[in-house]
Amino acid sequence: MNGPHSAVPQHDIAHAKASADGNTKQTLVNLSDNDWRIGQTLFLQHDSTRYLVKLIGFAEGKSVLVSSPAVDGKVQLVREGQSFVVRTFAGKRAYAFTSSVQKAVHVPFPYLHLAYPKQVSCTVVRRGARVEVELVAALTMVGAQHTVALMVKDISLGGAAGSARIPAGVPGEAFRLKCKVKVAGEDIYLDLPVVLRSVHPEDGKEQFRHGFEFGVLDVRDKLALGAFLHETQSDLD
Repeated sequence: MNGPHSAVPQHDIAHAKASADGNTKQTLVNLSDNDWRIGQTLFLQHDSTRYLVKLIGFAEGKSVLVSSPAVDGKVQLVREGQSFVVRTFAGKRAYAFTSSVQKAVHVPFPYLHLAYPKQVSCTVVRRGARVEVELVAALTMVGAQHTVALMVKDISLGGAAGSARIPAGVPGEAFRLKCKVKVAGEDIYLDLPVVLRSVHPEDGKEQFRHGFEFGVLDVRDKLALGAFLHETQSDLD
């Protein structure tokens, strides 16, 4: 059996739509050529049902082994033959392929054999590719107790923009931006280092538009953000 090879992924959205401005490039690749790691998070999607599972490994040309999906610690019943769209995100690349459950195994621990895909769709998402959202966030100045409520309007791998009732600060100041996103039906809390790059009043509104650049994200937040962006875009395709 082959072990996969590099990258472990992991508010309420009132409205979301993806920017269609040529910020993605899609290719077809072989699963064995992907740089994935054991433990990588995969998202199984069947109609409106989504599960988070972990990659265990794969036997090239035969099957992909993943942990059985669980919700609130309870293993979910998945029937053999059930089809899924399988998605994951590694670095700036979003991957997807269709598969079905070959076998559900229960001992020594619950896991699934998924049919090995002939090809995997790989989409390179550029750092500046934006997704329009409505995310309730809290913005706290680094080294101070000053917190401002912010509605994030668009977000990408490189930064975000949003509106607040008052100016949060002046360009160049550092903040922590905290918000909640949904990935595969689960709430994930992000705590992102940001630098304020612009702030100006919005025309005809008692609001101020803020533009932020992300600092260095930790692995968990980067992967969770990437997965959220990919899933939001996929929902609107």
